[in-house]
Amino acid sequence: MNSTRQVFWTDVAENDLKEIIGYISIRNPSNAKQILKKIKSKASSRHTFPESLFDKSV
Repeated sequence: MNSTRQVFWTDVAENDLKEIIGYISIRNPSNAKQILKKIKSKASSRHTFPESLFDKSV
């Protein structure tokens, strides 16, 4: 069974992420961009593999 799911970011989650990335970018802007891309990528993959949310190795 192949169902399509979409990942939605709450306002709180988006604001938290902006604050975290802003904090990191003060000392290392390029690293902050990499971390943001990685977080967004991992979050968007949750619609395909939602059970991986509980896999601590991901």
